[in-house]
Amino acid sequence: MHFKRTILATVTLCMLISFTFLGSIFIPTSNRIAHAATISAPTIALSSKTAHIGQTLTLTGQGLAPQTDYQLALMLNGQGLRMLGGYFLTDGNGNLSKTFTFMEDNSSLIQGTYMVNLYPTDIYYNTPFIAQTSIQVVPAITPITGNPGLPITMRGTGFNAFETVQIFFGDSITGTSEGTTTSNEDGGVSFSFSMPAHLIPGSYPVTIVRSNKKPATVKGQIRVYPLTLSAPGGSKPHQIITVRGTGFAPNEYVNLTWNANGGQQLYNDAADSKGAFRFDVQLSPASSGTYTLQATGTLSNLSVTTSINVGPGISLYHPHYYDGDTNPGGTIEVDGGGFNANEQVDLYFQNVKNGVTTVTTDSTGSIAANITVPFQYSPTTKYYIYAKNKAATISVRSPFTFRPQGVGIDDGNGRITIGGFGANEQVQIVNHYQQPDQSNIATITADAEGNGIMLITWPSTPLGKTIPMAAIGQTTNLIATSTYSVEPTILAENATPENVIGKAGDVVRFAGQNFGANETINITFNDKVVATTTSQSDGSYEAAVTIPAIESVSTGPGNALVKAVGVTSGLIAGNSWNTTTFYYQPTLTITPTTGPSGTTITVTGTHFLAGVQIPVGWDGPFTADPDLWYYPQGTYVVVNTDQNGSFTATILANDLVSGQTYHVTATLSWPPIQPTTTFIAQ
Repeated sequence: MHFKRTILATVTLCMLISFTFLGSIFIPTSNRIAHAATISAPTIALSSKTAHIGQTLTLTGQGLAPQTDYQLALMLNGQGLRMLGGYFLTDGNGNLSKTFTFMEDNSSLIQGTYMVNLYPTDIYYNTPFIAQTSIQVVPAITPITGNPGLPITMRGTGFNAFETVQIFFGDSITGTSEGTTTSNEDGGVSFSFSMPAHLIPGSYPVTIVRSNKKPATVKGQIRVYPLTLSAPGGSKPHQIITVRGTGFAPNEYVNLTWNANGGQQLYNDAADSKGAFRFDVQLSPASSGTYTLQATGTLSNLSVTTSINVGPGISLYHPHYYDGDTNPGGTIEVDGGGFNANEQVDLYFQNVKNGVTTVTTDSTGSIAANITVPFQYSPTTKYYIYAKNKAATISVRSPFTFRPQGVGIDDGNGRITIGGFGANEQVQIVNHYQQPDQSNIATITADAEGNGIMLITWPSTPLGKTIPMAAIGQTTNLIATSTYSVEPTILAENATPENVIGKAGDVVRFAGQNFGANETINITFNDKVVATTTSQSDGSYEAAVTIPAIESVSTGPGNALVKAVGVTSGLIAGNSWNTTTFYYQPTLTITPTTGPSGTTITVTGTHFLAGVQIPVGWDGPFTADPDLWYYPQGTYVVVNTDQNGSFTATILANDLVSGQTYHVTATLSWPPIQPTTTFIAQ
């Protein structure tokens, strides 16, 4: 039994390709002689075996030419190739490591496994790629910004072609069904609906439900930003000020006006893809006083106001939180205007005991400086940030609030996210918070902005559904609470769920959690019981399974869906999208196994997956089919398996060398399995 991926053989290309074109490249073909593939020293690997469109990946490589540029291409299964990541430069030892965005133009691909090839910067006729790996494209929902009560168009990539899916705002159980749509020929999904009104700022889940596909559900997030407008608290006529806004419709134009001089338009320009903008605006002449600055979206009609003072004043800004707050021990930007040119101004939080930052105004009397706020605070106290000039003729202030604490968990992978804690503070993660079995399970070190992310292996909870947890700051004593949901699980030890490969008689250890305490659990292959075990008191279990004969669990195809079934609770692990599959080693046979030149070899494959393409390879001399250039080098013919995972093919073995051994291969791209058998020439 093995758990490793097989690297497929070399593919040759058929013309000089210019890699400055980032779209699909279509390559003419011609006849050529295919010979046995050789394994070269250079290797490449991607940081993930699966990827969705727009995901960040890292390519590593070894055994390449030192200080040399290469390019990476995704093979589009007979429809050309797509360049990835620009140039990849090796170091002095012939190694490379570069992070890039997978399909950064966000064009869709059909779900499936694709070959990824490394090439030199120029490729000539019959120049093979240098190294090869594979990537499985999975469906995903593109992150998007929405506005309460307004239409939104969500997009997905990596689905099957012409697949009908259902859209939910929320999850598929408690959410609102928005309707159905069908993906296009490239697996892209586009669907428009109106966002619910009265949503508060935050992230909201959206779910695409598929029929008889894996994964069965695809989850994404719609981000709602607060509708904000900020400007320096003070200014002078003709001064250029920076005005920032958030929460508008993506890419819409925003009108900026104020009520000075009977009302004037100051600026008009487009927001970005998140509905945010930053405008540098020159104020018209106006008498001293406080005026209302208003931003209005031309498409959404969303409108928000703030005050601006012609005269001294300050305002607060944070580049990430939009509403001028920050975390304990964090920094906040103080923007001000209306002071005298080139004078010194003292900035401080609440009182001078918290420290004073002295800045010098520019030639327009403006200031922009960061100050640090204290670690400790009282939630019931009103706080201000002050600005006073050294001459003691100007004193202004702006109210300040601390950013609230939060904690959240991605139920799909156990990743926990915290926010609003002290700068660089140790934060204790508490499971089963305020329950008799409360326990500390991890410590996260927050960054300078009080945020942190950690992937946690959560302990098993007997029959657990919704579990309380907390994040507690060890210096500030601030507490954020939340809940998370658990489902019963099953995984093969030392293997990824989608790549457990072996044969009858192998022993594979499966493990999982969240069943009933001391419960009998059946392990099933294709719903046939193959082993029984008993869970521990915490609902976790282990089972050493002797892999049964394939005939006892399958009608022919070599894949068996593995589940764990609680006999008492009725809980089932393996029904969700995160399934575990055991793949039997397929069988490849030929008849005859020896013969002279001109022999017709019959190739038979059994226990492959049902309904998949299998490239059959032959390393004897033959004229290759030019239409098969994108399959592994040496592909003689491509066949489809039947409903039982079987196929037959024939090879005409010409021009053989007597006594030489030749090889027949059958390549299953996912999971990557390549059985081989031999033919001896007489």
